[in-house]
Amino acid sequence: MQVMPRFSDAMFTHRIQSAVPLVAGRVARRCRLLTVVAAGLMAGLMPVRGTQIVWDGVIGLPHALSDGRLFPDTVVLSLGVFASGFTPTSANVGQWAANWTAASHARWDSQVRYYSGVVDFTVNVIPFVPGAPAYVWVVTGREWMLFRRSTWTWPLGSSIGGPPIVWSADQGVTATVGAVRTSGQSYFYQTAAMTAGDPEAISWADWRSLHFTAAQQGNAAVSGPTADPDGDGVNNTMEYAWMTWPMRGASRVVAAATAGLVRTGAGEHLSIEFWSDPRARLGFTAEASGGLGSWASGPGEAVVFSSVPGLAVYRSVPAVDGGRRFLRLRVVPQ
Repeated sequence: MQVMPRFSDAMFTHRIQSAVPLVAGRVARRCRLLTVVAAGLMAGLMPVRGTQIVWDGVIGLPHALSDGRLFPDTVVLSLGVFASGFTPTSANVGQWAANWTAASHARWDSQVRYYSGVVDFTVNVIPFVPGAPAYVWVVTGREWMLFRRSTWTWPLGSSIGGPPIVWSADQGVTATVGAVRTSGQSYFYQTAAMTAGDPEAISWADWRSLHFTAAQQGNAAVSGPTADPDGDGVNNTMEYAWMTWPMRGASRVVAAATAGLVRTGAGEHLSIEFWSDPRARLGFTAEASGGLGSWASGPGEAVVFSSVPGLAVYRSVPAVDGGRRFLRLRVVPQ
């Protein structure tokens, strides 16, 4: 897909230390437009050479998960389209990921309650054909929302340039899955808890572009897999596995792995369960040891017991026989 962003979503996201409560939709929209214009001038986004879509929400609006908790930092929003001929419904969620192509990702900033993303392109490439319905897919774990406005149809690419096309999710939004504010509710969007289907995968490269500038991406001490730039004791691989913010110490998951026993026909075996966000794509190597001095991997030592997006379980090959046996799991982003 020849979508060529000139600036990363992370660079465009506006980091505001304190947001003034917005008391009216008209005021909120005006503040949002001023923010977009000011950020565009600072980043050199106006005027634009080529076609540019700026998509965002309204600063300060509360959004909630299905259980009523406010959106956490692990929420990632994607702007994209589905394959020609496929119409997403609540009944075919299991087919969404296979038919979805994202043009841009945006992270949710829970401190200011805001998200924004940018797409730059000059030519249309399938499935981003003129007139294709555009959607925003909101995901954190198994909580999803899919929404759009009737005016969001993919524009014609051009090399001539001009002002950006602004797609704001402040009014007229309809949800395929999830809910939009109605009378008496204290949130604007609410996700739905999903029991079927897998979300769109977010690659290691896409996650890094959401959270690090171009200069930081070139510095392994900041954005490398083992780096811990916010000093919270959680390296970037684990931040990616849980879709937390690597530059915000309060954004972290305390524990996501458990040890135990599983049973097969040969008896009981040591096991490790590793829970992750189902959007993360991870590689695993299980290693076994009899005394912590040396570790070995391979089909004779440890194997996959079960694996689905968001949960990997590995077990030792030898059954537990009363002797000393240890199992560990190496995790790498893909």
